[in-house]
Amino acid sequence: MVAGAGTGKTKVITHRIAHLINDGIKPCQILAVTFTNKAAQEMIERINRLAISKSNPENAPTVGTFHAIAANILRKYGNHINISPNFSILNEKGSLDIIKSVIEELKFDLRQFKPVSIQNLISQKKSRLGLDKNNGQANETGEFFPKNLNLILEKYNKRLEENKALDFDDLIQKTVFLFEKYPEILKNYQEKWRHIHIDEYQDTDNAQYRLIRLLSAAENNICAVGDEDQSIYGFRGADFTNILNFEKSWPDAEIITLERNYRSTRKILDAANAVISKNAFRRRKNLFTRGKAGAKIEAFEAKDEKEEADFVAKTIKKLLQKEASASQIAVLCRANFQFPAFEEVFERHSLAYQTAADQDSLLNGGWPIRLMTVHAAKGLEFKYVFVPGLEKGLFPYSSNEEERRLFYVALTRAQEKIFLSFSRYRTAFGAKQINQPSQFLSDIPQELIHWI
Repeated sequence: MVAGAGTGKTKVITHRIAHLINDGIKPCQILAVTFTNKAAQEMIERINRLAISKSNPENAPTVGTFHAIAANILRKYGNHINISPNFSILNEKGSLDIIKSVIEELKFDLRQFKPVSIQNLISQKKSRLGLDKNNGQANETGEFFPKNLNLILEKYNKRLEENKALDFDDLIQKTVFLFEKYPEILKNYQEKWRHIHIDEYQDTDNAQYRLIRLLSAAENNICAVGDEDQSIYGFRGADFTNILNFEKSWPDAEIITLERNYRSTRKILDAANAVISKNAFRRRKNLFTRGKAGAKIEAFEAKDEKEEADFVAKTIKKLLQKEASASQIAVLCRANFQFPAFEEVFERHSLAYQTAADQDSLLNGGWPIRLMTVHAAKGLEFKYVFVPGLEKGLFPYSSNEEERRLFYVALTRAQEKIFLSFSRYRTAFGAKQINQPSQFLSDIPQELIHWI
């Protein structure tokens, strides 16, 4: 199911699972996989409300994240591949600390081998199940880099093994390895989970795709829900071509496209459709609504980032005076370095706000103004959305299709009104630069924009 932004994909997948249960399918034969604990919990609650035949814990559907499900499998059968059932799971900070320690032990320069960059490269390598596009050969960084990266990786993995620990990428990679090496264990799970559901399929990486292929191979009974237009995690290893090539993996698949949006006004959707239509690698679809046309998109050209932040703060105060709730307002930035200018102005205007860098921390409603990155806002919705920093070199950061998808995600978070802005001059990392407006501003039909 190709589910466009705001078309109710969570509702579709939970209703399908409830329908299976109400039709007599044993709940324990159903698997639903998603990406966050919050999404998994919401799915469980919705299924329990919808399903007529309430299931007891022993006969309940398995609903969880890729990593939680893989961890449970490894705790039960990981001893077959020398993994202790009592293994610990490293979070990102724990993983980073070990990587930094390994780099120091090898006496590599921390300025050249930055731990965060190395962590990302190791994660990408594991998510590709060790497949290296350079095939172990040198890349543009020079002859030595792939060799030294592999040396860091070897020592890092050895440290994990000594500590009986796995990182998040290991959970998927080693479960795939377990299933491929021991088909009888795989068969147990194929017989257990005969109806497989995958949420946010566009965010799967190669290892997750391989895991799903293995689990669904016996029955070929899989329902995937996603939208390549909202694939924004390529930097984490997500491969949006998984959803574009779904029919190649499952030739008998039926493709259902959901285009009716229940969130945004017609003008917002017209702008979003116009922007995303310029991407070449996507399925053709056009979001529509039976709701109101709504207001035009407001756009503002600022002299610098301080004037831009002041415009946002003053506009928010006007919205609040019109009885808008603070929790209905979000400021979505392309990068964290944009935050300080807004924080300073919000404090000067006595505007309470909450910053959020990670979506999983967004658990409670009623917060004052959300100041966050667009990545953190995925899956959320707000009545009023501000998108500042629409300048070439910032948003888009580079000229690739994922940047356009990210802007599309920003636009489609809004229910009623969007405010776009850019600065002619911006100080970034201590340097003042002259900016050109983002091409995304000209991609929107000008009749939809009101310049302030």
